[in-house]
Amino acid sequence: MNLTPKLIIYFLIIAFLSMFLEDARFLFLIQSPVKVTVMDFLYLLVFLYFLRANFETTFFQELLSSKIYLIYLVFILIALVYGISQWDFIIALGGLKIFAPMFAISLPVFIVGKTRLNDTEYIARLFRATVVVSAIGSLVLFIIEIFYGGRFFFTRTLSYDLGLDRMEDFRGIRYLGSQETFNILLLALLLIYRSVAIRKIKGLEIFPALGLIIVSLITKNRTAILSLTGIFLIQTLLTQRRFLLFLISVSIILSFAVIEFINPKITKAIMEPYTKALNVGSDVTGSWRLYSNLAYLREGLNTPVLGKGLTSHYAGGVYVKELKEKITFPPHNMFVIQFFQSGIVATLLLLIFTVILTAEIYKLNKYLQNNQALLQSNYLLLTIVSSQIVYGQFYGYIWFFGLYCGFSMLMIQSVYRNALPGPALDGPIEISRL
Repeated sequence: MNLTPKLIIYFLIIAFLSMFLEDARFLFLIQSPVKVTVMDFLYLLVFLYFLRANFETTFFQELLSSKIYLIYLVFILIALVYGISQWDFIIALGGLKIFAPMFAISLPVFIVGKTRLNDTEYIARLFRATVVVSAIGSLVLFIIEIFYGGRFFFTRTLSYDLGLDRMEDFRGIRYLGSQETFNILLLALLLIYRSVAIRKIKGLEIFPALGLIIVSLITKNRTAILSLTGIFLIQTLLTQRRFLLFLISVSIILSFAVIEFINPKITKAIMEPYTKALNVGSDVTGSWRLYSNLAYLREGLNTPVLGKGLTSHYAGGVYVKELKEKITFPPHNMFVIQFFQSGIVATLLLLIFTVILTAEIYKLNKYLQNNQALLQSNYLLLTIVSSQIVYGQFYGYIWFFGLYCGFSMLMIQSVYRNALPGPALDGPIEISRL
């Protein structure tokens, strides 16, 4: 892959966002919450750059999922306008930060270029390179936080700037946010899917993958791990790679056995977040999520069609009667956030789009059996998109969701336009057969 200036800029942006989207941005909070707004503007400027692709070409017209997504984006813009009228421009623009990455769906078209839109191999390589770069950025942040002594999110500076008495977590010392953990685990799955695609195990791929999985567990972020692992298990069973599943399971168990032998405290610290998650009452963060979700749902029912409009301060706060306090933090649930800010229609559109695109990607698998590189890329794209239904219920859609959806759609269209041969494909195939 030739690194053109456009690609270099793209990968630098991906690396920057992988480090500063969630956790490290709190380094900029130095006795002034105004700096949060400054960082929000930086994010928006980056994704406004992504929007250039929308003016480059009309694309994805044959796909049902793209039509639904376009309507969804229109509802987000309506919510933005409504938020500006309800609150003010700065507050509404800050609320757009959550949804701005959704507009990056056109970015792959812009990065790939008009002349290579049908080059499926190149699209797949660019997608895999994006996964690698985002994981490297997150791993660099992980190393920095180890020397720092834990997550930047729980710094005293953050507590002071947000007017909080404390920022604690029952899990003790933690590393990274959920988004960064997701990036790292994606690289592990990419290595594993290489073995799935070529139908045999390569130690040089499995062992680094196990290392990345252990790093993800050390961060103590549950949502990314549970959602990706669950989808991986289902997909591995559907693709009849049961021996691979068995071998990886045994490898993970043996890895934990070695860690337990070396230092039992490490395995106890890793497993504690998952055992406490089974009991909401013993999980402070779990009870907060449950009650805040209920409070935002009750508030959202007052404006179910268009929602409250985009807002960074969540309409001045929502009172949580179970906690007997008003909160201004967003609930850890993408669908609740969507319903609260933009109404039931936008929420249903997002869910329907995710399901339909998942089906479109899955149907592509049978046409890629003779192309190992494309097959592994499609496996990973399927995992990313389908996992958001679970991930979104406990956190929010990943920041690169729109970007990866763009790669998915580009893969689908390029494959069908090229009519790649496969066991069930004798000649050109119409998009409508999807």
